[in-house]
Amino acid sequence: LFSRFDAFIKFDPLSEDTIRKIARTEYRRMAATLSENEAARIASANIEQKILNGLAQLENSREIKRYVRDMIADTLLETLLK
Repeated sequence: LFSRFDAFIKFDPLSEDTIRKIARTEYRRMAATLSENEAARIASANIEQKILNGLAQLENSREIKRYVRDMIADTLLETLLK
């Protein structure tokens, strides 16, 4: 559905600052839903900084939110498998 809006509405590219704000907000929102143990795991893996370092190719809020969610999930999965 969202992709159809893109065909009719012109969107300006997000600024780097806006992209970082969206990523931080999403990271904090998701981290708040984790257990203490899970939150400690992603904090010790320095995921927030890794997320902020990997934003260059992302263009919209959907991509940013998906990226943050995937980074957190991948980190938690990796720590469980070790």
